Amino acid sequence: MLNSYPYLTLRNHTYYARIHIPNHLSEIAGRKNFFYSLRTNDYSQAIHRIKEAAYKTDLLIQSYERKYREMLKLRHKITKDIKLCLTRTEVQHIFVMWWCELLKKLERYEGDIKSGKKTFKDFCFYRPDKLEPWERVQSIERDLTEGKTVSEEILIEDVYDGYKTRTVEEEMRSNPSADSQRMQLYEFIKKVLQRDVENHRMDRELIDILQDDPNSVIYVFDKKQFEIIGNTDAELKEILELHKDDDDYDIGYAIYSMCEMMDKMRESEQLLLDKIEEIKNGKKYEISMYFKKVLTVAENLNQDYLQDIKIKTPSFDYKKHLKNWENDMRFRKVTEKSISNYHNKLLAMIELLDYKGLDKINKHDIEELEKNLKLLPKNFKQKFKDKPLKDVIKENADKKNIEKLSDPSVRDYLRLFNTFANFLYSEEIIYSNPFSRYRIKYATEKKQSYEHFTDDELAKIFDYRTYPRCVTEDLPRLHPELFWIPLLALFIGARLNELCQLDCADIIKDEGIDCIKIYPDDRDVAAKLQNKKQTKTNNRRVIPIPQKIIELGFLDYVKDRKKSKKKKLFELQYNRNDKYTKYVSRWFAGYLDSVKIKSATKVFHSFRHNLAQNMKVLGYVDSYAMEIGGWSKNDGRAYSSYNNGTIPLKQLKIALDKLEFPMIDWKKLKNRPKDVEIKRIHSRATKRISK
Repeated sequence: MLNSYPYLTLRNHTYYARIHIPNHLSEIAGRKNFFYSLRTNDYSQAIHRIKEAAYKTDLLIQSYERKYREMLKLRHKITKDIKLCLTRTEVQHIFVMWWCELLKKLERYEGDIKSGKKTFKDFCFYRPDKLEPWERVQSIERDLTEGKTVSEEILIEDVYDGYKTRTVEEEMRSNPSADSQRMQLYEFIKKVLQRDVENHRMDRELIDILQDDPNSVIYVFDKKQFEIIGNTDAELKEILELHKDDDDYDIGYAIYSMCEMMDKMRESEQLLLDKIEEIKNGKKYEISMYFKKVLTVAENLNQDYLQDIKIKTPSFDYKKHLKNWENDMRFRKVTEKSISNYHNKLLAMIELLDYKGLDKINKHDIEELEKNLKLLPKNFKQKFKDKPLKDVIKENADKKNIEKLSDPSVRDYLRLFNTFANFLYSEEIIYSNPFSRYRIKYATEKKQSYEHFTDDELAKIFDYRTYPRCVTEDLPRLHPELFWIPLLALFIGARLNELCQLDCADIIKDEGIDCIKIYPDDRDVAAKLQNKKQTKTNNRRVIPIPQKIIELGFLDYVKDRKKSKKKKLFELQYNRNDKYTKYVSRWFAGYLDSVKIKSATKVFHSFRHNLAQNMKVLGYVDSYAMEIGGWSKNDGRAYSSYNNGTIPLKQLKIALDKLEFPMIDWKKLKNRPKDVEIKRIHSRATKRISK
């Protein structure tokens, strides 16, 4: 039926498909023809797209056929409940939709499958249920040869091995269970048919009958309980007449049950296993006639998608250009964390542009990209993993409870693409950068900058009843970093990573003054180390330790660490992306929540704003804050217009010792009263592994 109706025509440089509707259905359809724009002037693409148009129309015509004869339904003679029988065509359509999605994923992640990063469990249909720990244990009884019965507890395991032969006991304790598999299949049937209803390909009555009851789809029925209503198919009547004396009506030639569909899904997932093995080692496997037809239809429907990739890849190879750009960024000493972040953002934008080559992008394409970025949920990469972004936008665009990308984030995305395009322009890969001429049209809301902590907020943060205990001995279990790092940031405004990466050797005496040395590792040393020390502006500075910090016992803690022959000042685990900051950063975010400071503009970085403000209040010129906080001197931004000469350590020491913070009870912070129990907050921090 797929190729019965199409008729191709060309109008105004665009191909159209006219598909005839049978005369006896034209009154129900309200038309004699379907007329589709194929949105292309390329004949080869039009040939592929016309098959998709014909397939969609075929579904509609089947729906009209059911309306013409009425659907095959069963009515219970007593309760009058109506049950539904899915025809073989409808079941085939459901599997076609599943394989359409699957083939796209297999094409998209072919490289990851070959390298072993993606396996069967990343693509399979059935997903395990989320079980509580106590639900994962199942008690079973065993009969012994002596006639005794023993009870054993067996752990329920997630099953991702497709449908290889398993014992009855393995089936019983597998997750998902048979009931869960049945419900997941039923939900997918509903999802596919609901989508067809929304696209006017299917009669809404189908969904109305399904409701939320998987038992509404049945196979064999008792003639004493059910009667067939609304179907006048002559062949079906003839079959039923032959079986009129049987206890049950078996009309399996025309309909499917959930049990049969579950068996088909078993075969489908086994085929998926074979497909993955075929990608990995090139070995061909036998495919049943049923799924040969399913795959053929699914491949035809996906031909547009696959054809677009094949056509565009040779002319504009994003993968190759991204790799070259990333190598250039590494040469410029950009961190791997930033490069990975840029890579993911660019891939998202390339997908939203439908992989259209940069040499073919116009102003309208960029406008659509900006609109789509504004509709993307925040943290979409983690929340909607492996899902097409346009589907994510379609599902979440109208949901007000889901936070979308902010306007400043959208602008950052577009500026990043502009940077990438400028690189390609400089390499003479493209001859003009379409983003350089584009002006932001929709994402115009201003960015909220970080703010300093107020006196009341500082009082809450350093309240002796909630703040971690003072630690002056080398006791990692007490987490001394949680006590000292925020206090150091309060006085000297250092960045979080600068404090977390400190070595014991960085606490020095210079000109008779106790100081903290914040230096990045030398280039030769850094080249040999993975966990090298870095500063944002690559500057070096020596900062006097404020008297208040010394009075709290900081030097005693440093002395104890050196006595224990520890290299690092704090026992923090190194992470390639987050350096040494991950544990403290997560703890501090959770701690701010616990003391009711939940503003998006109040974070650890706010301590740097406190330093700049305090230096001004004390009457010092901005170069004091610049020397202490380590702002860049010649970048055209913060403090660059002021005197950038080195200030003597004695003068910096005097300035820092003037910082008093009267809202903090320093005596109780150092010596917490014994009757005050502290509630430690580590819920949002990952467990730190001591070296």
